[in-house]
Amino acid sequence: MIEVMGLAVLPPRLKDELKEIESFLMGQQHHIAAYHVDWARILKHKHGTINSAEEAHAIVQQELGYKFATVLEHAGVLKHEKSWRRFTQALS
Repeated sequence: MIEVMGLAVLPPRLKDELKEIESFLMGQQHHIAAYHVDWARILKHKHGTINSAEEAHAIVQQELGYKFATVLEHAGVLKHEKSWRRFTQALS
């Protein structure tokens, strides 16, 4: 994941990998990359089995957003609480 002016730029391979996680959340056959298995299990535990592709996609996108926020926090891009709050308010 790359940050460009506050936007997440994802590597192309991640699109297919995220679809596999969505399949896993829906209880379908999947081929999750080993480095995503722990996260996928956490999502399944948190959200349970999902019934629709739209819901699975929305959950993965939301959870990916949380990951991205953590990346920004750790990168020190928005190190100060005031800057972080202003940034997240601008997104909504």
